[in-house]
Amino acid sequence: MEPEKVVELLSHYRHDWMNAMQLISGYASMGKLDKVKEKIHEINAEMEKERRISSACLPQTALWAISFNWHHSNFRLDYDISLESNGYSIYDEEIASWLNKLIEVIGRHTNEMEMYEGNLTLHSDQLNQLVVLLEISGVYDTPEKMSKELSELDERFFVTVSEAEKNRCTVKWVCS
Repeated sequence: MEPEKVVELLSHYRHDWMNAMQLISGYASMGKLDKVKEKIHEINAEMEKERRISSACLPQTALWAISFNWHHSNFRLDYDISLESNGYSIYDEEIASWLNKLIEVIGRHTNEMEMYEGNLTLHSDQLNQLVVLLEISGVYDTPEKMSKELSELDERFFVTVSEAEKNRCTVKWVCS
């Protein structure tokens, strides 16, 4: 990774930490210790998630997930990693590449004025295969067309788009 990119990522990370510290400081100055404890609990949970994704031996995927919200202003992505082994590193580049392509397709069907909530889940199935699940909820301009485009990216992709006030787009695949 280029030094400029590392500095940029550290800058985003430092900004997030400063925001969290300002909130804690503000709550403490107002005597709202319950809010201080709540915020510290949230930070601990977030650090545990980062520890799990960072120790999954998927560095490109981890970097993609951790930095996603810094690069996409109208998306908010959370992630959950529960892998039974670290033997999935051979899929790292492929996963990160597919995630970029999926977000590119999804992004073409979004409205910049809408907020989209997402979740990335990586888990092991019963056969100890790596399962990737990306869910993004929001109002899409052309959900049927988006679903078709996503399905055509790879035959392994199982794509669903719910029909509701806020559509939920789900893409699932097993790495093999």
